[in-house]
Amino acid sequence: MNINPLGAVPSLRADGGRVLGKKKEGIATFLGPDVSFEGEMRFEGTVRVDGRFKGILDSKGGMFVVGERALVEGEVTAGRVIVAGKVHGLIRASESVQIQKTGQVVGDIVAPSVTIDSGAVFHGSCSMDGKPGLPQKALPGPPGGGGIELVRQKTSPEGD
Repeated sequence: MNINPLGAVPSLRADGGRVLGKKKEGIATFLGPDVSFEGEMRFEGTVRVDGRFKGILDSKGGMFVVGERALVEGEVTAGRVIVAGKVHGLIRASESVQIQKTGQVVGDIVAPSVTIDSGAVFHGSCSMDGKPGLPQKALPGPPGGGGIELVRQKTSPEGD
């Protein structure tokens, strides 16, 4: 599923591909490839970063797009997150996270829906029940094979 972060006119996806969209909403904020920002950003609507961002991004239900050449370091909280560049840190999404084929995520993801395209890189843990804080552990895959296996650790009340 391709989400059009740029509005109703023919536009670019985070990975540079062409897309036709019918949404009326467009990008609220755009940080271009020559922009470097450090701090905290709260937003509604859609934000796209093609440069460097370090800090906290927080949105109540908005969409955050990490462009192919972007580097984001810190915490991202949004409704939907699309990653075509690099994210180092925690991603929380109330709806979905998509790591496109050029995307790299080093950190943890908490979202009810996670899509990782072929060729994408993900190194971290993933909780898909939407409840942050549930212990999960990433373990190496089978000997000699690539990949990871996500294992939920069972917790029991104290005294059991």
